[in-house]
Amino acid sequence: MSSTYQLILNRNAVKFIAKHERGVQERIRKALTGLAVRPPVVVT
Repeated sequence: MSSTYQLILNRNAVKFIAKHERGVQERIRKALTGLAVRPPVVVT
């Protein structure tokens, strides 16, 4: 079962990502998308 979450980025986060070069932006986008599809499991 796969559920996808919607990411909402803070304005400061968008500015931070925009300051980086295109390749870094792409890696950040892929990482965040991966977390939205498969959130990390927290064991307490």
